Amino acid sequence: MKIIGRGDDSFIIEARRNEVANLIGYYWAGEKGCPMPKIGDEINISAMYEKLSDIKQMTGVRDTIKNAATSILNTVEIASPVIEALAKAAPQ
Repeated sequence: MKIIGRGDDSFIIEARRNEVANLIGYYWAGEKGCPMPKIGDEINISAMYEKLSDIKQMTGVRDTIKNAATSILNTVEIASPVIEALAKAAPQ
Protein backbone atom coordinates (compact mmCIF):
# COMPACT_ATOMS: atom_id res chain seq x y z
CA MET A 1 0.00 0.00 0.00
CA LYS A 2 1.35 3.39 -0.91
CA ILE A 3 0.27 6.89 0.11
CA ILE A 4 -0.12 8.86 -3.09
CA GLY A 5 -1.90 11.96 -1.84
CA ARG A 6 -3.20 13.79 1.17
CA GLY A 7 -6.30 15.74 2.16
CA ASP A 8 -6.90 17.95 5.20
CA ASP A 9 -7.37 15.03 7.56
CA SER A 10 -7.06 12.10 5.17
CA PHE A 11 -4.77 10.18 2.85
CA ILE A 12 -5.21 8.90 -0.67
CA ILE A 13 -3.72 5.44 -0.97
CA GLU A 14 -2.89 3.05 -3.74
CA ALA A 15 -3.56 -0.56 -2.73
CA ARG A 16 -3.23 -3.83 -4.62
CA ARG A 17 -6.26 -6.12 -4.95
CA ASN A 18 -5.04 -8.48 -2.22
CA GLU A 19 -4.37 -5.55 0.12
CA VAL A 20 -7.94 -4.35 -0.39
CA ALA A 21 -9.16 -7.91 0.25
CA ASN A 22 -7.16 -7.91 3.51
CA LEU A 23 -8.68 -4.58 4.51
CA ILE A 24 -12.21 -5.99 4.16
CA GLY A 25 -11.39 -9.17 6.06
CA TYR A 26 -10.35 -11.69 3.42
CA TYR A 27 -7.08 -13.56 3.00
CA TRP A 28 -6.80 -12.83 -0.74
CA ALA A 29 -8.82 -11.25 -3.55
CA GLY A 30 -9.68 -14.61 -5.14
CA GLU A 31 -11.21 -16.02 -1.97
CA LYS A 32 -14.80 -17.20 -2.35
CA GLY A 33 -17.23 -14.44 -1.44
CA CYS A 34 -14.63 -11.67 -1.47
CA PRO A 35 -16.27 -8.61 -3.02
CA MET A 36 -14.11 -6.06 -4.77
CA PRO A 37 -15.09 -2.55 -3.70
CA LYS A 38 -15.93 -0.04 -6.39
CA ILE A 39 -14.68 3.54 -6.68
CA GLY A 40 -16.44 5.59 -4.02
CA ASP A 41 -17.03 2.65 -1.66
CA GLU A 42 -15.89 3.10 1.93
CA ILE A 43 -14.07 0.50 4.01
CA ASN A 44 -14.74 0.89 7.73
CA ILE A 45 -11.28 0.06 9.05
CA SER A 46 -12.04 1.65 12.44
CA ALA A 47 -14.77 -0.91 13.23
CA MET A 48 -12.47 -3.81 12.32
CA TYR A 49 -9.64 -2.32 14.37
CA GLU A 50 -11.95 -1.96 17.37
CA LYS A 51 -12.86 -5.66 17.13
CA LEU A 52 -9.18 -6.65 16.93
CA SER A 53 -8.39 -4.36 19.84
CA ASP A 54 -11.18 -5.97 21.88
CA ILE A 55 -9.76 -9.42 21.11
CA LYS A 56 -6.32 -8.26 22.19
CA GLN A 57 -7.77 -6.88 25.44
CA MET A 58 -9.37 -10.29 26.10
CA THR A 59 -5.97 -12.02 26.28
CA GLY A 60 -6.03 -12.01 30.09
CA VAL A 61 -9.52 -13.48 30.16
CA ARG A 62 -8.50 -16.13 27.64
CA ASP A 63 -5.49 -17.09 29.75
CA THR A 64 -7.66 -17.33 32.89
CA ILE A 65 -10.14 -19.60 31.10
CA LYS A 66 -7.30 -21.70 29.65
CA ASN A 67 -5.71 -22.14 33.08
CA ALA A 68 -9.04 -23.09 34.67
CA ALA A 69 -9.77 -25.61 31.91
CA THR A 70 -6.29 -27.11 32.26
CA SER A 71 -6.79 -27.43 36.01
CA ILE A 72 -10.14 -29.16 35.51
CA LEU A 73 -8.66 -31.58 32.98
CA ASN A 74 -5.76 -32.36 35.32
CA THR A 75 -8.22 -33.07 38.14
CA VAL A 76 -10.24 -35.40 35.91
CA GLU A 77 -7.04 -37.14 34.87
CA ILE A 78 -6.02 -37.68 38.51
CA ALA A 79 -9.51 -38.81 39.57
CA SER A 80 -10.09 -41.06 36.57
CA PRO A 81 -8.67 -44.30 38.10
CA VAL A 82 -10.74 -43.78 41.27
CA ILE A 83 -13.90 -43.14 39.25
CA GLU A 84 -13.25 -46.25 37.13
CA ALA A 85 -12.65 -48.40 40.24
CA LEU A 86 -15.86 -47.14 41.83
CA ALA A 87 -17.79 -47.80 38.62
CA LYS A 88 -16.50 -51.41 38.51
CA ALA A 89 -17.30 -51.97 42.19
CA ALA A 90 -20.82 -50.56 41.96
CA PRO A 91 -23.62 -53.13 41.83
CA GLN A 92 -25.05 -53.49 38.37
